[in-house]
Amino acid sequence: MKIKITEDKLYEVIKNYLNGSINPYGFSEFDNFIVMYREREDEYVDGFKEVYIEFDDYDGRLYVEREFVDTLTSIFPVNDETAHEFIKKWFEDRFGVNVKYTQS
Repeated sequence: MKIKITEDKLYEVIKNYLNGSINPYGFSEFDNFIVMYREREDEYVDGFKEVYIEFDDYDGRLYVEREFVDTLTSIFPVNDETAHEFIKKWFEDRFGVNVKYTQS
């Protein structure tokens, strides 16, 4: 069975997923950075919390951990490029920043 869904509706579904799945994440804002990380104790790497998303306001870069992108592409009918665009838009809406580019 084929189902047609507009890009706007798909973004809304992904946005709702991101808003719901981000609950186990914490975030910090310092200097020119917004950093999202896991809050679970077992997510420490070399004594630091593992970063999943990091925004650098200096150059407008949004780093998205590869696993995060892979999760979206495995759940939703999107490729890497579209997943990055949706994450970028979601992040801009959530934090009121201007992301110039994304990378994993």
